[in-house]
Amino acid sequence: AAFYIVYSLFLSKDTMYSRNRLYILLSLIFSLVLPLITIQTNKPVNMPFFGKTLEEVLVTGNANGSATDPSWTSGLTGSGIFLIFYLTGLILFGSKLIIDFVELAFLITRKKIKDSNIIRFHGLGTAGFSALGRVFINAKLSPEDAAEIQKHEQNHLDHHHFFDIIFVEIIKVFLWFNPFIHLFDRSLRAVHEYQADEGCLQTGIPVSSYQILIM
Repeated sequence: AAFYIVYSLFLSKDTMYSRNRLYILLSLIFSLVLPLITIQTNKPVNMPFFGKTLEEVLVTGNANGSATDPSWTSGLTGSGIFLIFYLTGLILFGSKLIIDFVELAFLITRKKIKDSNIIRFHGLGTAGFSALGRVFINAKLSPEDAAEIQKHEQNHLDHHHFFDIIFVEIIKVFLWFNPFIHLFDRSLRAVHEYQADEGCLQTGIPVSSYQILIM
């Protein structure tokens, strides 16, 4: 949350896309690593205590000889519900990631052209995308539009954006419940698009025609 707030307030509005991309990736890495670091001190730190000391809980046996503790049973039930809820999300997000990879593999296998990284597809509701070192172009596009989309997606490949996406998607599988991983994912994808757009415009494509193409 802290890393994302800094990004949102101070970095998200400028055009230093490579810097922003690096910041987002490092923020995700540090967010995963920092909680694992233990800081050793020479002497104990006296932390102020603002809580309330609870009285002892008496555990007694029932007629069957087993111990009962209502508070422990309640906590265990809550933990079990949370675990089921978490595992359900993990399975759903993990399954979606696996299915996406399988669909890409089938699409590449069926549509690949020898000595070319261009894959033409039908449907999918998009003009094109890039993944696994290949550019996917909608077969319904005109040759002129397909050429411009190819340039755009080739820029994604040149910047190795797909590896960023896979990295974030894997984190999302395990931290799907955290809203900030989804915010970082959205921001990172936006930075990717800005980088690809910048690369296309530097080749001399008119801004007006390029805007119409990508809308």
